[in-house]
Amino acid sequence: IGAMIAPNQEKVPNLQVFFSGLQALKSETGSPDEIDDYNRHMGISPTLLKTKSSGAILLESNDPLSYPAIYSNYLSYPEEVDALIKGIRLAQKIVLTNALREAGAAITPYIVKGCEDRIWDTDEFWACAVRHQTNPENHQVGTCKIGASTDHFAVVDSSLRVYGTSNLRVIDASVLPDLPSGNLMAPTIMVGEKGADMIRTAWRHSLS
Repeated sequence: IGAMIAPNQEKVPNLQVFFSGLQALKSETGSPDEIDDYNRHMGISPTLLKTKSSGAILLESNDPLSYPAIYSNYLSYPEEVDALIKGIRLAQKIVLTNALREAGAAITPYIVKGCEDRIWDTDEFWACAVRHQTNPENHQVGTCKIGASTDHFAVVDSSLRVYGTSNLRVIDASVLPDLPSGNLMAPTIMVGEKGADMIRTAWRHSLS
């Protein structure tokens, strides 16, 4: 896993680069109608950490077991696509290092459905590929955002209590208003520890 500083000069990583030495899909690129050649492959996946796009999760009914409506709105801003293209270029540079070339690494050109009319490895090709093949990366936050009562996107207050209810808190990664620059395990443990301490403190005060 590596990081690259955001191009806007903020001192926070904007990209996380995942390396995978396995294939979880039965094709080289993930296309369902592609036949895998069963050769050795390594995947390098740039992941955008700081996004401007904002999605929504809406309730479809008052049935707690019904599925919500999810609108991801990924890549709503051109600069997000540009950042991922820079991540792809970084991945290419990594593959072309002496260490990986000596291990036999090489870049494999492939066709992306919907981008057949673009010239391989141009920025135009990768912009098309990014829009056709970008997936969520399992570290979502913000669906129960912490914030002031005046923030209409906020779900919980500074004590993680759900607005408009009593005796209900949300204590997990969903309260984080912004995605940390990295995986969520440590921040989520921190939220859990802090939430548990809030509950203990509240009960001590109520019993004293």
